[in-house]
Amino acid sequence: MKFSELWLREWVNPAIDSDALANQITMAGLEVDGVEPVAGSFHGVVVGEVVE
Repeated sequence: MKFSELWLREWVNPAIDSDALANQITMAGLEVDGVEPVAGSFHGVVVGEVVE
């Protein structure tokens, strides 16, 4: 079964990294085959906010 890490983080401690989360799921008795990014990483993206 595939599901979003973002969805899962609504139900677990969000302060841990993805590897620790996968390890906790495995230790709970559920096998994690792998963690895959949905999209590639962004390069050269600038985010700004207009305040006035």
